[in-house]
Amino acid sequence: MSLKVGDRVKLKRNNLTGKGNKGEHGFIVSVLYKPVDEYDYIVRFDTGGTEAFTKSMLEKQIKQLTKIL
Repeated sequence: MSLKVGDRVKLKRNNLTGKGNKGEHGFIVSVLYKPVDEYDYIVRFDTGGTEAFTKSMLEKQIKQLTKIL
């Protein structure tokens, strides 16, 4: 799965380690090329929350929707 800035995403399950519930939509705000604390992506949810994900965590948690950019 190749995610880029601006891609719409949807959580497939509850995020037990942070913000986000099953079915919430959001978009990729940033792709970190030098991971900070092992996090690779920052996702902004439509509800207003922002959460960081590792690449492996994101592949389990996120279903990619249509691109908006």
